[in-house]
Amino acid sequence: MEDGSQVILHPETGKVIEELPKGRKFKKQDHETCTLVPSDPTRVRALQQLFSDYAAGKPSRVCCEELSSAGFRTSRGNYFTPQTLLPILENRAYLGQLVYNRRTESKWHRYVNGQSVERLDEGLEKRSEGDLIVTDEAWEALIDQATFDKVQAIRKESKAKNTHYRGNAMRSQYLLSGLFYCGVCGGKMTGSTTTSKKGYKTRYYVCSCHASGQKDKCPKRYSVPAQVVEDHVTTLIRSDLEKLKGDKKLAELVQKELEKLFGRNTDVQDQLQRRIAELDQKLANLRQHLIELDADTAKALGIYDQANDAGLERKKLESQLRECMVDLPQLPSADIIRKRISAEFDRLEEVLQAAMVEEKRALIANYVKRIKADPNLQEVKISLYPTLLSQKIAGAGFEPTTSGL
Repeated sequence: MEDGSQVILHPETGKVIEELPKGRKFKKQDHETCTLVPSDPTRVRALQQLFSDYAAGKPSRVCCEELSSAGFRTSRGNYFTPQTLLPILENRAYLGQLVYNRRTESKWHRYVNGQSVERLDEGLEKRSEGDLIVTDEAWEALIDQATFDKVQAIRKESKAKNTHYRGNAMRSQYLLSGLFYCGVCGGKMTGSTTTSKKGYKTRYYVCSCHASGQKDKCPKRYSVPAQVVEDHVTTLIRSDLEKLKGDKKLAELVQKELEKLFGRNTDVQDQLQRRIAELDQKLANLRQHLIELDADTAKALGIYDQANDAGLERKKLESQLRECMVDLPQLPSADIIRKRISAEFDRLEEVLQAAMVEEKRALIANYVKRIKADPNLQEVKISLYPTLLSQKIAGAGFEPTTSGL
C-alpha cells in the first residue's frame, strides 16, 4: 500500500481479502502457501533509487533523510533510521528469492549440507550461507543482481570498519574486551556471566561466534574463567611497573617533561639569542651601506626596506625571548622527583584498585597486543608489546572440562 501497510490478496482474483494495520506483519499457517507482489509503484521506484544511491556511495543517513522528507514511512509509520533502513538493503526478497533455514530453534535436529543431522546443543542457531534453502524467481524481482551484490559488498566493508560498542559492552567489567580472540575461528571472545543457585556470579570469556549461533564457523563450545586471565595480565603489568620504581632515567624524563610544560626550554632560548645576534650583525652591515651610499641609491637597492624588516623581526624575537625568561615556579630537582615517583609506586595497588574500567582497559591496551584462547591445547597465549615477552597460561583452563586455569 502507499502508506507501507500490507494487504492480503486472493491468489486467483487478486482482490483484497484483508488489510493489515500498520506495524502488523502477516504470518501464514503451516498449511498455507503465499507469494509476494510488488507494492505501490511509487514505493517500488523509491526502493530501486535507494539501492542505486547506496551502491553509488551515498551514506545511509542521507538516504534515510531523503526517504523521510519524500513522505515515506516504515511499516509502523515512523521515520526511516539506519536501524530500519539497513535490513532493507540486505533483504534478498527484493531479488525475487525465497530464503528458508536462516536459523533454527529445533531441539533435536538441524539441516546441514542437504541432510538432517543431530544438534550439538539447544538454543537459537544461525545457519551458514551453504545451508540456506533458496528458491529463485519466487516472485517478481525489484532489484537486479549486480546492484544487490554491490550493495552487499559495501555493507560487508562497512561492518568490518565500523564496529561500535554500546549498551552492556560499554558498562561491562570485562577488562580484555577487544583484545581476546578465539583460537578456533578467530572471532572475538565476549564476556558471559553465570549465576549459581546460591546467587554467586562467575565471569567467563566465550567465543562470540559460537554464542551467537554460528556453530559451523566455531563448533567448539568452551569458556575461559575471566578472573584468572585478567589477574595474570594485571600481575604482569604490576611487575613491569615496579621495575621502574628506582629507574633514574624515568626521573630524568619526568624532569624534562616538567620543563617543557612550564616553558623551560633552553634550546628555544638559545635559538632566539642566536637569531638576534645574526640580525644585529645584519643591521650593522646595513648601517655601513647607508653611510657610504646616497639616499636615492640606497632606496633603489632596497636597503631601507631590509633595515626596517630586520628591525621588526628583532623586536618580535626580543619579545619572545622575554616571555621565555620570565620568572616561573621553582621546579623540583631530580632527587626530589625520584623520591616522589618511589612514593607513588608504593601506592600502586591503591591506584589500580581505584581506577575506572576504561582506565584499566587503556592501561592493559598499552601492554597487551593480542590474547588467543586455544581449547585444544587448553592454554591462553598472551602476546605483549616489546616491553615484555609473550607469556602463556597453560593448564586445564577451559570450561566445562575444568573450573580454572
